[in-house]
Amino acid sequence: MVGLHDHSLVGREYNAATGALSVLSIAEGLDIRCLKVRFIQIGRLVFVGNDYWIKLRGSHVQYSVLSLMMEVKDFKQRITSYTTGETVRDVLWRTLTLNQYSEVLDEPSGFDTGLPNIAVMNSVSVVRRLFDLAFLKPENLIQEFGKPEIYKTAVTGFLALSKTLRGWKLAILSRDLVSMVTVNAEVGDTVAIISGTRVPYVLRQVPSNDGTKLYRLVGECYVHGVMNGEFLKGATEPEYQEIGIVYCPNCEVEPS
Repeated sequence: MVGLHDHSLVGREYNAATGALSVLSIAEGLDIRCLKVRFIQIGRLVFVGNDYWIKLRGSHVQYSVLSLMMEVKDFKQRITSYTTGETVRDVLWRTLTLNQYSEVLDEPSGFDTGLPNIAVMNSVSVVRRLFDLAFLKPENLIQEFGKPEIYKTAVTGFLALSKTLRGWKLAILSRDLVSMVTVNAEVGDTVAIISGTRVPYVLRQVPSNDGTKLYRLVGECYVHGVMNGEFLKGATEPEYQEIGIVYCPNCEVEPS
């Protein structure tokens, strides 16, 4: 339902809506054409990072990723703890890699990770070491990366990471949740779980003449700690709200 499933989120059985049935209909009597759905708001985007693919598509991909890592370390000043109980460092790494693998010692299959073989896995593990160094001792990062054995092994991992980051931005929600959002997401956009969907979505509210809450679909997203229904746990009866998602491509509706 609602589509837009990016290839980077395929391969894991996410269930953000915890099996809730979708409620979908075509709205009638509105000024513009829209789909009526139910959603629960997770939060709003309060920080959206850079379009990393712009940085990563040059000839020196590895240096671009190092620059990215130096930016990521600043997140620890914004986020000091996390709802899952994990360290902020692990949360950022798992979010940045769309949870395609978590720890250095993990050896998941290529199907799960999108990484083709153990050689690439070893290379990405070296990238994880550099990530940890950037987070803990950024002043030593360039020196460590300058070692020939580190540089040679890390390049393949950097290329794999650059493919993962294509089309995504690192973001923070109002509930201090960390997310990867599509490149067209902006500060102020709403992140929500739509009933019947397996991943959260970024929505942008648009004006309505009849009081109906209308949104445009910006794209799906990865929000660490809510992908398997954690956000809805403990709620006896989740309070879904009915909204309209504009789907008419020719409707002249501008973002509010």
